[in-house]
Amino acid sequence: MVNTDPNLRGSPEGCVQKSTIPADSSEIIAHSLTDQETGDATQLEPLLEQIDDEIGQFTADGAYDGAPTYDAVQPHSPGAWVVIPPRSNAVERLNAQVSCQRDDHIASIQIDGRLKWQEGTGYGKRALGATAMGTTK
Repeated sequence: MVNTDPNLRGSPEGCVQKSTIPADSSEIIAHSLTDQETGDATQLEPLLEQIDDEIGQFTADGAYDGAPTYDAVQPHSPGAWVVIPPRSNAVERLNAQVSCQRDDHIASIQIDGRLKWQEGTGYGKRALGATAMGTTK
């Protein structure tokens, strides 16, 4: 899970801590300290470079929605399941030769609704990362 926290204790004023935390532990396995102007998704590759093991599931908030995130995660962990809520106005790609995970998420939300999608994907576990970060404040 990726967690972004602008209030992490010890961070210089105006800086944001971006961290990667396994869902089954509170251990921070990768981190990046940036200014508030730096977009979350731009820090994904530097975070992944700090992780030696393959990732089973990558879960992040909607700030990471888009092809660049999927494109960064797949080479690092080809079997990873990427769980990011698509934007509310997201549409499936019409010309796609093969289905991508993002398209599957969009279709699932359109059919079953966002809450059922969250339950089915385990997206709610993302809150565990936020809780883990809260303990470091």
